[in-house]
Amino acid sequence: MLLFRRSLASVNYLVSAIPKKATVPLPQKKANPKNLPPLDASTLVYSPNDLNNHFRYKEYGKPTSAQLTKADQFFAKYAPKHEWTCATYEDIPDLKIARLQNEHQERLSRIEPYLRTEYHENLEKLRSSYGYSPEVLRPLPEILLLGHTNAGKSTMVNTLFNSERSKKEGHLAFVSRRAGFTKCLNSFNVGGKLRIIDSPGYGEYGEEKQGEVVLDYIRNRTYLRRVFLLIDSKTGFQEEDSMLIDLLVDEGVPFEIIFTKVDEIVQSQFPRFQIKSAKSDADGRINGYEMAREGNSKVISYYDSLIDGAGLRDLASMPKLLFNNSQTNKLLTKKLGYREIRHAILESCGLAESPQADVTEESVTPKVNRGRKKRSTRGIRV
Repeated sequence: MLLFRRSLASVNYLVSAIPKKATVPLPQKKANPKNLPPLDASTLVYSPNDLNNHFRYKEYGKPTSAQLTKADQFFAKYAPKHEWTCATYEDIPDLKIARLQNEHQERLSRIEPYLRTEYHENLEKLRSSYGYSPEVLRPLPEILLLGHTNAGKSTMVNTLFNSERSKKEGHLAFVSRRAGFTKCLNSFNVGGKLRIIDSPGYGEYGEEKQGEVVLDYIRNRTYLRRVFLLIDSKTGFQEEDSMLIDLLVDEGVPFEIIFTKVDEIVQSQFPRFQIKSAKSDADGRINGYEMAREGNSKVISYYDSLIDGAGLRDLASMPKLLFNNSQTNKLLTKKLGYREIRHAILESCGLAESPQADVTEESVTPKVNRGRKKRSTRGIRV
């Protein structure tokens, strides 16, 4: 389990807001000739895409279809290539080489001038890469994936890169046959454009040294552009999640929240009802409509409770809230939410245009909440 200083935890994650009654409109569908609800009520169920829209603050803007398509094409074209694994922050290749070069220069500087030869002069000019390829040392924007154990990080990444090529090559989960691989930071180069840094899951089976390397990376890494914190929708925000949010805010590191396993929440919150009705069964179709409306309201209230309980609305500015489901069921028949995550990753690295914001007085965070916590800046870190 990651050991953070208790002083970092100013949010009591155990205190969750009482679920609020939410008036939730159903996703708009084309009316049928008889103005009856659709035969398949599952089309009315709120998907991760609907949740993205419902919880979107207008100042962030909604990605256009063209922007989402470009992000899809990028992730379909490039597969993540593993570059390095480090158990300590100082062993990250560019930092390690800089340290070794400094040590090399210090050793040469200790040689008495009258003992120096042309050989020593050549050694002083030498700039070795110590066996690392130029590609590994090339500066690229980096995004960090954080999440509690079993938050669904590997499953999410597999789906992000679920292109036709990856289907042939197999899953792209960030795993390795090398012992201890998941206990370290792991860097994956994506098309020579960005790096995804995978971190060990924290929680019951974590180790202190795993926490130290993650904390050092967050506090010191100049190439870090954004953190994506994965939250298991079933368990909600745990103590370590709240501590990490406080740390990210205090360090001024931009971050977003990704809620995984939306399918399980939909399954648990929706009442049992007949999902599909016969064409002539008007009562069944109307009942499916009402049940979908009730279930959607419960799902919204559930996530409102998680968000309020974590104190996210008390931040000076809300992080983006993104939702996805890696599994399907009778109510959510497709894996959704990944297109916006793809775009958010590229946007954070300056590889995709930001959606046009629709900022109005109503869309901005209420003044009563501003300044209660320092919020990380939205721009690129320097």
